[in-house]
Amino acid sequence: MLLLALAISQATSKPIAPERPLISLSFSVPSNAGEDEYLASIREQIRFGLNGFYISVKWGDIETSPGSYNFKSLEDSLGLAKLLGADVAVNFQSIDTTNRGLPSDLATAEFDSPEVQTRFQSFLAEASKKLNKRVKWISLGNEVDAYLSAHPNEVPAYLQLMLAGRKQLKQSFLSALIGVTCTYDGYQKNPELVEKLEAWTEVVFMTYYPMTQQFGPRPISEVPSDFAALTKLAAGRKLLLQEIGLPASEIVGSSEQIQADFVSEVFKQLSKHSSRIAFANYFLQYDFPPQLLDVFETYYGIKDEKFRAFLGSLGIRKTDGTPRKAWSRFRDETISWFKISSV
Repeated sequence: MLLLALAISQATSKPIAPERPLISLSFSVPSNAGEDEYLASIREQIRFGLNGFYISVKWGDIETSPGSYNFKSLEDSLGLAKLLGADVAVNFQSIDTTNRGLPSDLATAEFDSPEVQTRFQSFLAEASKKLNKRVKWISLGNEVDAYLSAHPNEVPAYLQLMLAGRKQLKQSFLSALIGVTCTYDGYQKNPELVEKLEAWTEVVFMTYYPMTQQFGPRPISEVPSDFAALTKLAAGRKLLLQEIGLPASEIVGSSEQIQADFVSEVFKQLSKHSSRIAFANYFLQYDFPPQLLDVFETYYGIKDEKFRAFLGSLGIRKTDGTPRKAWSRFRDETISWFKISSV
């Protein structure tokens, strides 16, 4: 009788799915999108079967005046993640790449000044009230090594702000793991800085764009060694790939085929290092429209044809909605990925 019960159990039980990273695609819409196009972008995310969602908001955009907050963008994004049934990574940007993300009245204040730390903690306390159990990871700054490599004297003060932010989030009884986002490019150039910035974190957030100094793609053959370095940096913590992307523009020496092959290699490496990586967000669903590229040129202070081509061809769809080769590759890879995950 015992043997019969065991045989029935083995015949009917579902195999345990392997531990695999959550997969996300940065949500965006085509140029001049209306309600129909917005809904189409949501439906596409659902069809891909994505189980991760990435949200970024800038502290200074949320705190419109001292102690006054507008959380609409955060609430809208959390609502979309709930609709998709996805777990969430949130970035509350105190730094955004090359720029500070502080409220305008604190723009020149020291990161470790009592006022900045108190205001940051108050902001995070209010933001925590908007979060739900689907928020699994929180970063307190975006690509911070880019700004801090140009302002190295501010590193100690910034680390104090990060510790104050982590303390507040823990006091808000959030179970999310806390970190700060650096760039893989910055890690290659200045590993000591990135290791210092990541030393206090519970999870290692990184963005990964394997590009040359001219904004073109590095050889795809280098992707495996990049992933090995990234997982080594995590040093026992989970790695969270906040953004993964590669341009398709021929202006920077790339192509749709190179971008598509990059997508496949990324999924191959995610599978190889699946036990070390918690979350991977591919960037981007649609290309940025020209008017937004104009804004980015001003924001980052870079007026360069190749920089514009890099930013303007990261999507797996063009601004008019036309799919690139990377779109079908991403679709095929997610079909395979989630089929294995549901075994």
